[in-house]
Amino acid sequence: MNKPTGQSQFVIYALLKNIFLPAFLIVAFAACQKEVLDKSLSLTFVNPENEEKEQKAVISYIDDFMIPHEEIVSTDMTIYPENTSRPFIDISYQAKNQNPRYYVLQPRDSAVFTMDKKNPTVAVINRATDSKTLNLENTLKTKLYNNKHTPLDDYLYYWNMLNDPAVKKIEVDMNQELLDLHKKALQSLFNEKAYLDTLKTDHVLLAYYQFKNRFDRERLALYRPDGIDFSDPGKVELVFNLDTWQDSTLNPAQFSFYYDFLNAYYQQYLSKTQGQTFDPIAEIDYLPTSAKEALVAIHYDALLNTSYTSDGKELLSAMDKKLPYHDHWAAHFIKKYNLDQLPGSQWKMLDMQGKDLTFGDLLRKTKGNMLYIDVWAGWCGPCVKAMPDSKELAAEYKDQAVSFVYLSIDETIEQWRKSSGRVLSHQPSESYFLDSLNRLKVMETFNISAIPRYMLFDQVGKLIDQDAPGPGTKEIRGLLNQVLN
Repeated sequence: MNKPTGQSQFVIYALLKNIFLPAFLIVAFAACQKEVLDKSLSLTFVNPENEEKEQKAVISYIDDFMIPHEEIVSTDMTIYPENTSRPFIDISYQAKNQNPRYYVLQPRDSAVFTMDKKNPTVAVINRATDSKTLNLENTLKTKLYNNKHTPLDDYLYYWNMLNDPAVKKIEVDMNQELLDLHKKALQSLFNEKAYLDTLKTDHVLLAYYQFKNRFDRERLALYRPDGIDFSDPGKVELVFNLDTWQDSTLNPAQFSFYYDFLNAYYQQYLSKTQGQTFDPIAEIDYLPTSAKEALVAIHYDALLNTSYTSDGKELLSAMDKKLPYHDHWAAHFIKKYNLDQLPGSQWKMLDMQGKDLTFGDLLRKTKGNMLYIDVWAGWCGPCVKAMPDSKELAAEYKDQAVSFVYLSIDETIEQWRKSSGRVLSHQPSESYFLDSLNRLKVMETFNISAIPRYMLFDQVGKLIDQDAPGPGTKEIRGLLNQVLN
């Protein structure tokens, strides 16, 4: 799955620090009460000894309905993944500039992650466990690689660097070096298999890592120096082959590493031939049923991500009700893409005169005009950098039925006023402030995890796009002109 990088990562981290953490304390208390009642899985994150700097990582997992969950966590946070009826759940932990590590936990575990940059570890505090087994990937790294990067880590690091379109291409031929690393990585996986075969440990946990080892070996065969080769059905079938998983009641499409590969398979191969229909997925005879079901959900997500709200609602209403997790997928997509159209008057903002008004008040105030909302903050570099484009766009449409509004999520009213005076001199009266409670409501309502975020409403207050193009783009002008005309 794609992880935050560069400026966007900074902005997301800043959001966590400046916005979500204060509100999180309230949420955490309620979650603690829930944990006592439900005894659900809890994950707490702490610094290693002698480390004072706050650490951050990305936690991800797949729930029982093949819905992916991802959350940026930091030191002293506790999160509560969705309850599961499975005997275990695998958690992916990825620190910045590191490959993900995978940990197998039980549904009632209270787990504590020590956020060491290179060797994060987990401990379960409410049942007896063996640390070496629980941290089996770390154990393998210690036993076989003397705590250094594994050959697979090295290969994937250079492979990702050379195949990431966001990274400036290196003007040097590294094909031979990659081929050499590929051979070493494959041999290292066979060495890990030999070590795993000698272990006498928890049956399910060992089976998971043996399955992952087989998966990694088959997956590596698809990784060419210039990209992943999905064109050979025989090789792809070997990756999706489930014969090595010993428990037929469990669904490997709910394993994080397997789901990530399905997502890559869709994004880099299927999406280029799939179109709007679902027929090609059903017709791929070398895919197991569980993989096809997960790909259908991934396909819906991709279509909804590029659809206007009205089109998204129509697409979702046409979803086949015979799909195994139809109700759960529908609820997830409605919440993720705000398809229930309920932004209404549930949250308030403060204007420059110090008066409160609801979002419903704002819609009534701008009724008859399209509404282009910019969610921003003075501490957000990309937000400030985009303000000249916003000024130019507002000037371009000043004589047309378009209103421009700026919602600040600065920490304090003083910071908001100061930032507005500095960068919004062209439209100071259209700058509004969200306090900590209301900004959290806005973030949840519109699924905002990074700023700047732009939203577009039509002349009657109906949401057109909750992730609209930025003010400096041709796309926003085309969209405005299309609705205005």
